[in-house]
Amino acid sequence: MSTSVKSPPSLEALLKEEIQEKGAISFSRFMERALYEPDIGYYSSRRALIGKAGDFYTNVSVGAIFGKIICEQLLEIWSAMNSPARFTIVEQGAFDGQLAEDILSHAHEYNASFFAALTYRITEPFPRLQKAQSERLSAFSKKMEWIADLAESPEIEGAFLCNELVDAMPVELVEWDGLTWKERRVVWTGDSFAFALHPVESPALAHRLSKIPQPQEAGYQTEVNLQFEPWIQNLGKKLHSGYALLCDYGYSRSNYYAARRREGTLSCYSNHRRSYDALTEPGSKDITAHVDFTSLAESARAAGLMVAGFSDQHRFLVGAAEKFLNRVENSDITKGIQKDLRGLQTLLHPETMGRAFHYLGLSRGMDITLSGFRHTPQGIQSLDAED
Repeated sequence: MSTSVKSPPSLEALLKEEIQEKGAISFSRFMERALYEPDIGYYSSRRALIGKAGDFYTNVSVGAIFGKIICEQLLEIWSAMNSPARFTIVEQGAFDGQLAEDILSHAHEYNASFFAALTYRITEPFPRLQKAQSERLSAFSKKMEWIADLAESPEIEGAFLCNELVDAMPVELVEWDGLTWKERRVVWTGDSFAFALHPVESPALAHRLSKIPQPQEAGYQTEVNLQFEPWIQNLGKKLHSGYALLCDYGYSRSNYYAARRREGTLSCYSNHRRSYDALTEPGSKDITAHVDFTSLAESARAAGLMVAGFSDQHRFLVGAAEKFLNRVENSDITKGIQKDLRGLQTLLHPETMGRAFHYLGLSRGMDITLSGFRHTPQGIQSLDAED
């Protein structure tokens, strides 16, 4: 007698079931499950791929040059802390570990004292990704540590690093109806997911909406990320002494909520194609929203961190790459240099990545201007100026 194995429910079925049981759900809940549902979400499964054969490019996709320049910035932080014998780098959102490998490889090759001091701790909740990272970083196994959540980390004496993490946090969707803000929640119509307007009930969402410039026209839609506030409060507790460097897509508040951006920034990516339909085929594509850097910086200050710099990628990398380029110019090493320089051109170009990415520097217990921020003013006030 044969027995059939019942297939596990699809993500669409699970979301449909939740809505039928509880009623309309927030978009942040829908996005969270679409991206991070264990084993079947976009990031928690094997679907997420980066680079030419994947769904989208990142700074790391360009080549090792990005990691080399970030390593130079970490070296500056270490030096500003008087070159301690132990220096911890905590990376969150490491994906396949490529950036960690590039940073550690560069440190090992160019500064033995810095490399000897390093402990590299990756925050990774998904066993599949942790395994992939461990395999990639096997050559540096003695330097590596893993934790599932930032809350598990000991106090950080060193640096915190995240590259394209905040834009992957689930967001709330809202719409201006001409008189007030309404929340765009997700419902099941009988054959598909759809949006339905609901009154704003969350005090946290209402507070953030009070800071957004009032739209001129009904139908204006945008996003609000409420998840980075508790996250950065946690970072403020963990960063005992050192520096945090955050890189992501985004704008200042005034630019983010400008009248011309009347449909918000929410986007989906699959096979290097951009779309705006986040509700179909959940789990099969990336869903992302830009970062409101003004609100992020304000939350960081409330968490006890100092805003130490803000810049677009073009100006940040021009300053950050200076020492690396000087060393290349004054050396006889040519292997890989042309590839690095081509990669740097791509990272800097204003029509590719140079204006799309921004960097926010946060510090505690130290007063330092990283070379990456030398060409831009410091502080929250600079965010609007940078746009």
